[in-house]
Amino acid sequence: MIDQVEHAVPEKQVLMRKSVWIRASASGIFTWIKKSGDYVESGEPLGTIKDLFVAKEEIISSAKSGYIVGHTNTPVVSHGDALFHIGYNFEEIQ
Repeated sequence: MIDQVEHAVPEKQVLMRKSVWIRASASGIFTWIKKSGDYVESGEPLGTIKDLFVAKEEIISSAKSGYIVGHTNTPVVSHGDALFHIGYNFEEIQ
């Protein structure tokens, strides 16, 4: 017989009223610094895109202060690819 499993209770819940997608400004190898669930400030670095042919690195920054709803796990990105989904205009729910 299977034992009953207790459900995990989240530390906090957040209701986000708006969101924005952060997209790749260049093609290359994407490395993220932040992960889903992290709170970020506007202008804070989220990751980098490295172009190995030109030896160029672009820093990807948050456009809004809010929580990261999700991000790509794909290391190779093309210009315009969705990298991060940031939820903002939020309130914490008990």
